[in-house]
Amino acid sequence: MFVGVRQFVFGALGLMMQTAVVSQEQASSHASALPEPLTLEYALSLSQDSHPSLQRMDAAIQKALASKQSIATSNNLELNLEGRLQWIDPSKKAVDQSDDDHRMGIIAKKKLYDSGRHEAQTTAATYQIHSQRLHYQKALYVHRIEIMRLFFDVLLADLKFYRYNEEMAVAFIQWDRIKERRRLNQAIDVDVLKLETEYQKIRRLRFHSEAMQRQTRSRLAAALNFPGQLPLTLAQPDLNVLDKIIPEIELLQKQALENNLGLRILRQRLNAAKQGLEAARSTYAPDLTGNIEAYSYSREIGSSDPWRAGITLTVPLYSGGRSSAVTAVAKANEYQTQAELKEQEYIVQQAVLETWLKLDTLRIQREEMRTLASYQETSLDQSRALYELEIKADLGKAMVRVSEAEYQVKLTDFEMAIAWENLNLLIGQLNTGQGIDKTSVSGDKK
Repeated sequence: MFVGVRQFVFGALGLMMQTAVVSQEQASSHASALPEPLTLEYALSLSQDSHPSLQRMDAAIQKALASKQSIATSNNLELNLEGRLQWIDPSKKAVDQSDDDHRMGIIAKKKLYDSGRHEAQTTAATYQIHSQRLHYQKALYVHRIEIMRLFFDVLLADLKFYRYNEEMAVAFIQWDRIKERRRLNQAIDVDVLKLETEYQKIRRLRFHSEAMQRQTRSRLAAALNFPGQLPLTLAQPDLNVLDKIIPEIELLQKQALENNLGLRILRQRLNAAKQGLEAARSTYAPDLTGNIEAYSYSREIGSSDPWRAGITLTVPLYSGGRSSAVTAVAKANEYQTQAELKEQEYIVQQAVLETWLKLDTLRIQREEMRTLASYQETSLDQSRALYELEIKADLGKAMVRVSEAEYQVKLTDFEMAIAWENLNLLIGQLNTGQGIDKTSVSGDKK
């Protein structure tokens, strides 16, 4: 067992040295490093930081805001300064025979009426903003779940390394013993090769698990927006959600239909599509424009008005089929979004059912794993007592079984915690404590 402990220590020291080197290389790119030990609460608190995936979603919000601003200002007053330098050959009948015909003027123009097109476009843009904000909330929660999963992966990788490290030590001792027996002609070559093959297999798994320690830490650091700053130690999380009572499926599906972020996003898009259809119908409709113009001339003629004001009414008589085409596209967009919403409702309900069943299965599995862990602990105590009495010499195998049982317990616990988070996402209960807004957006319902 001393060999197993020694190899575990050496493995941990190797990981520490690798982590230290990488951290030094990346230190200049971060104002602060991850704490040691890293807790799940602290890792989740970083889910709102400027991770590239969230920055991309925030950029989509800013784009939607800019689009609305562009639409909202499209009918505002326009004020232009117009200047013209021009030389002419005046008609012989003209009173003023000068050849300069320059002009300077100020023109003010404003759309007074557009058959409701502007209002519909502005409302559609508002729904698009709501949709993008919900997209951001969903991305933020998905990112939180991903951080949890990667955090758990590191803990599981450490347990897997410890398990194979112990098993490799046991396999090495058995191989070493059979070689000694072979030297004394108490064993044959095939027995030696069999145990050596087993040792080499466990040795490969041990080094693979050590590589997974580094790999999982690298993924977690990247998700926390600390690429390269591999956390050395992680604190065991307090998962109080594991004993939570699973609600009835009917209640969960009802909540999902009302609050699921994906469905709320589609409802916002459907509202925007309806307003887009209204805007399309008024694209080739009458509009009214008012204008005021004031000019100064270098050459006075009969048509040189110092100012003028007017209202222009435009009534489209024939659009060459363009009006019907624009309306048809908008109708198709509304119909497609409506169908997508209906389809997504079925998908969400099925996902809630599957997650609900998974949680129930994991609840039973958790009881099984805890019973197995208790059995392996008791078996280890028995093996330790027999080992001290020199009746048995399989204490190492018993410790490996305990490590494997501990791994299975943690694996079940972590899967259950992730399943609860996925269920919360499905039913729209974003209980993160991380600032995600749970308030319903205006116009969110069908």
